[in-house]
Amino acid sequence: GRDPGVILRPDLMAGVPTLTGIAPRDGQQVMRLGGEVRLTGHALAGGEARVRFTRPGSAEVLELAPLAPSTPHRVTFRLPGGAPLAPADPAAGSAADPGAWRIGTYTVELVIRDEDGRESTSNALAIALAPRSTPAVAADPGGVRLTMSAEPPIRPGQSVAILLGRQMQLLDSPASPVSEAEAVFAGLRPGAKLAARLRVDGIDSPVIDMASDPPSLVTVTVP
Repeated sequence: GRDPGVILRPDLMAGVPTLTGIAPRDGQQVMRLGGEVRLTGHALAGGEARVRFTRPGSAEVLELAPLAPSTPHRVTFRLPGGAPLAPADPAAGSAADPGAWRIGTYTVELVIRDEDGRESTSNALAIALAPRSTPAVAADPGGVRLTMSAEPPIRPGQSVAILLGRQMQLLDSPASPVSEAEAVFAGLRPGAKLAARLRVDGIDSPVIDMASDPPSLVTVTVP
């Protein structure tokens, strides 16, 4: 008879965990501490799962357990939020410690251990961890002082800039981890509403609040 050729079965598209997408649940294009992120793909269930994070060029690896429930096509995880844990805390330095994370790009993999102890690791997808930042302004003899909070902290060696409207101030990299940065801007019109952003290693804090309806710019009012 005729050769039937190759028979494709959709349920066998991925015999090992395969990631096809990664998307923060808040509608942003970047992850932030305290937020939930959804992984989509194939064969994402079938054992004990861990989400593994690696920074390119670094040996640091962080692992989180996903939130329940997971499905073969969807896994959700939540990044820790809040202040860094104290050094004496047993979880300090682990993925549960907000202070263990670094603003920058991470590769994300899903690792699944089956009932026989065998591990399968998915392909890796890249996504940026942006600073979670809240702006505050105050009058200053030189103009307007803008302070931007930073979660996780800004680390030594990271480039830092604050953007207000069309102006940008480059700042020195901190000598030790800091949870805020500030700059003074001149020549601004009192009462103007301007977008404010913190940029660390080229990654901006989101300037659009996707949680508002409709989405709105994150702005400050010039005093």
